[in-house]
Amino acid sequence: MTERLRTGVLGATGLAGQQVLAALERHPWFTVTAVGASEKSTGKSLGDALRDESGASRWFAEGRPDASLLSLPCLNDAQLLAQRSRTNGSRALLSGFRSSARPRRFAMSPTFRS
Repeated sequence: MTERLRTGVLGATGLAGQQVLAALERHPWFTVTAVGASEKSTGKSLGDALRDESGASRWFAEGRPDASLLSLPCLNDAQLLAQRSRTNGSRALLSGFRSSARPRRFAMSPTFRS
């Protein structure tokens, strides 16, 4: 695979979302280009959404996230799903996700976990 797949993560500010972001950041096939979060975080950068009132970080995943990841704007779920990518595979995935009654599940191979 020569080109990394552009990926969005729903629930990026939550504990599970942070774990997914950390895993994708180290994965050789993906690059995170969009993050979805609650209405409270919508419009903020991911870095700002992950700070509490005192300014302390609420990043609970292993390691430190890259600055490019922290600068991504948080979208609400509808905005994230409405975004279109320039690759046919992403369009097919999004249209399948929208039309499917059951969400699709994706597994990340433990081969790429550090």
